[in-house]
Amino acid sequence: MKNFQTLMVLTYWHCNLFGENEAGEAHSQSLNSNFFKKRRPCRYPFTHLTVRSDGKVVVCCADWLKETCYGNVMDHSLDELWNSRSLYDFRCRMLNYRGADISCCRGCEIPYRDTPEDDLSDFPVERLSYTNNF
Repeated sequence: MKNFQTLMVLTYWHCNLFGENEAGEAHSQSLNSNFFKKRRPCRYPFTHLTVRSDGKVVVCCADWLKETCYGNVMDHSLDELWNSRSLYDFRCRMLNYRGADISCCRGCEIPYRDTPEDDLSDFPVERLSYTNNF
């Protein structure tokens, strides 16, 4: 883990020192490092939700582009959104593909900072169920 943190600090330092193009290349290199080879599912779809200022609800607070938007609090209650089919589908995708098919999750380090009790790597997707009509 220490090497990963060093890699991220160096990427940040590289960005500030050399500019965006070089920083983009350094970021790409960090994504190709061994830390991202063994994907881990993120716990956030199971434990968090973030309401943006426009009412849109996203899975993660790090999703600034709202790529994981699955509803709006202006249209539905938080309970409806938390138990929605779209979030259920997102949770299944997270367990099956470990974020590799979600662009904003692909290079995220949050699952790598989880403690062992937060690790969902062995959680079977079959244990999830959907019962709402929303």
